[in-house]
Amino acid sequence: MLREVGDPNVRVFVVWEPVLVTDWHAPGAGAVGRVPDARVTQFWDPGRALSGAMRPGRVVWDYVAIFPAGVHWGAVFPAPQFSGAPVVRVIDDFRRRMSANGPSGGGS
Repeated sequence: MLREVGDPNVRVFVVWEPVLVTDWHAPGAGAVGRVPDARVTQFWDPGRALSGAMRPGRVVWDYVAIFPAGVHWGAVFPAPQFSGAPVVRVIDDFRRRMSANGPSGGGS
């Protein structure tokens, strides 16, 4: 998917959280290697802090979002321009939104 987005200013954050019973450790090289792009930064969030900020009391899993360039992340999770889950069901809409954002912005 990222190969389709040529904008070098797009930034992607992949956040891994424990969801399944087997998710006791940070993802290995095989999992992290699924997103081989220099614009991607990956994080391990064992305490599910991001899920807690996004949807208190719930685990956010298999989720994608687009935020405008320059958005500020503070005490409250910012509203995305687009979001959806599971990724397999929203990927076409996600692609259209990324294309519509053009070189000026939007990251995921």
